[in-house]
Parts: sequence; C-alpha cells; structure tokens
Amino acid sequence: MSDSFYKIFTFWLNSIKKFKFELIKKRTVLP
Repeated sequence: MSDSFYKIFTFWLNSIKKFKFELIKKRTVLP
C-alpha cells in the first residue's frame, strides 16, 4: 500500500465521519 493512497483513504474516511456527524446533528436539532 502506497503512502499517497493511505493519505487519500484516511482523508476520505474522515470526510465520511464528518458528514455522518453533521447529519446526526441536524437530525437531533430538527423535531
């Protein structure tokens, strides 16, 4: 596994986590 691929993969994973977190936050705020 190349270093650049690993960096892209971790960045992508973090983006998904952030996106899910934002969705959950919005759901909690909305009635």
